[in-house]
Amino acid sequence: MSDQIKEFVEVPRQFVKEGTQFINRCTKPDRRGIYFSNYGIHWVLRKVDPYSDQ
Repeated sequence: MSDQIKEFVEVPRQFVKEGTQFINRCTKPDRRGIYFSNYGIHWVLRKVDPYSDQ
């Protein structure tokens, strides 16, 4: 009986643990992501600014 209770409690605990790891992994950009986003923003601003080539 106690094994069934432990299993019943373990399933939601594992679900919350894996969900938290997934959210943390998806919301934190890595260094390469930050570099490419900064490069992309810089490129867009240069294309929008008509005086950037002078």
